[in-house]
Amino acid sequence: MARRLKVKRPRAHGGIPAITVKTPIEVFSGYLDSQGPALRALGDEIDYFKQIKEIGCPIGSEDDPDGHGLAYPTSLQFIIDVIHRGMFEFENFMDDLKLLSSAQGLESLEERFGLTSFDQAWQFYGDLGRQYKLLSRYVKVFLSFGRGINWVPGRLTPLTRTEAQNLAHLVSRVDAARREGDQVVFDTDARERFMDQWNVLAGFANDAAIKMAAAQVWAIQELTREGYTSLISDMDPDNEHDADTATEGSSPDAGYGAGSPGIGGYEANMVEEEGEEGFAGEDVQMVIQVGNDMELEVAAPGGGIAIDEEAGGNNNGGGVDGDQQEGGPVFDFATVFGRAGEWFECWRNQAGRIYQRTDELEPIPYPPQWQEILEEGD
Repeated sequence: MARRLKVKRPRAHGGIPAITVKTPIEVFSGYLDSQGPALRALGDEIDYFKQIKEIGCPIGSEDDPDGHGLAYPTSLQFIIDVIHRGMFEFENFMDDLKLLSSAQGLESLEERFGLTSFDQAWQFYGDLGRQYKLLSRYVKVFLSFGRGINWVPGRLTPLTRTEAQNLAHLVSRVDAARREGDQVVFDTDARERFMDQWNVLAGFANDAAIKMAAAQVWAIQELTREGYTSLISDMDPDNEHDADTATEGSSPDAGYGAGSPGIGGYEANMVEEEGEEGFAGEDVQMVIQVGNDMELEVAAPGGGIAIDEEAGGNNNGGGVDGDQQEGGPVFDFATVFGRAGEWFECWRNQAGRIYQRTDELEPIPYPPQWQEILEEGD
């Protein structure tokens, strides 16, 4: 037999079972008033993420609506295209060696790249191809996250709503809050799920940044000769020629990537499952009415937060740029992998800031809730 008990259960943090609770509309409105500064700070970070993923560290692929034109040299796709160009040019070089005798080919190979056998040459090609394939797979993951970020309201975005409306919608996303009559209903575990998604994004980006740091070390140790640098010199964004075009020709054969590392253990969920999007993918139905039916009085902006000047990657060619030349730093493979690491750090750092700002929000207060509890043996 079931007994009806009056219990108050806290949020789902710490492994406590999640429940759906109700709080009076006036309590919720008071919560929005009291949390105005924290909500604006969170909203500012979300707006800033939307900015940097268009300009500072865009994805830039054909499936990404942002990051084209002038932003292309700072994009992840540009880095992938540079590596592809290096593979393309090296393959052409190896094809040209077929016109020479074996001895002449080996001599040319050693003179330009310091390699003493054809096995070493194809080892380099395969290692570079694995980096190409790894980064191409990351594009799929970050495109999914990027689409999800676009659905999360900030303080000023979308521009079609007022700040008060945006912040109310932001709370609905963070806590799955929705209006039912004179009550606001929300899920006690929704905030934890919201924060987990930013944590997963930061984890993916951190995993990628670590891999790019290892690739940069490899490039510093093995790929500093002028022969390697000449493979990608035409892609240098500081050159006067038009560098923002992808390498012509077919993509490298998928076979070179066999055995390449996965994506932080999340590959099956984030790459293979089509339709899965970060942050719920599509906008949830907003049933909190903002207007005549419900006035959510959130204080007018009072300055918001000071955006960290180091937020996101500046993609200015940082990291190890190789030997200095009269015309500036060398655009070599170490530079390319260094920029890739900065790109992933850009996403990692901003996801971490949003996680932190969300954690600074106070929980929505709610009165004790009636719950149906079945005792063991009943």
